[in-house]
Amino acid sequence: TVHAKTSSVLVSAVVAGSTNDDHAQNPVFTLHRRLGGKDATCSDTQVGIEFVGTSLAVKDSSWGASATFVDRGAFTEDTSVAYTVCTSKKGADDGTLESVAVSLTEIVK
Repeated sequence: TVHAKTSSVLVSAVVAGSTNDDHAQNPVFTLHRRLGGKDATCSDTQVGIEFVGTSLAVKDSSWGASATFVDRGAFTEDTSVAYTVCTSKKGADDGTLESVAVSLTEIVK
């Protein structure tokens, strides 16, 4: 919950996975936000730009992608906010997704 309409949210996302074949893995992700108490989906408002993991072409290799954005959404006082990480259409064969972590910090002005 964002407590003040002048607040921003520092959002950090970390995605980890591994290649599942010998084809090029090009993991590309986006971060999305929804206000109002429901879970965010990939069709909700995108926050920031796409972020990319390491590109690998060797089976069973680990890859990771991370990004940090300041979300200056149209928050009101005590706004419930939810975020989700989605694969982008620009990613080619994201391989096996192993973990997604999102950390949120309210920045109060």
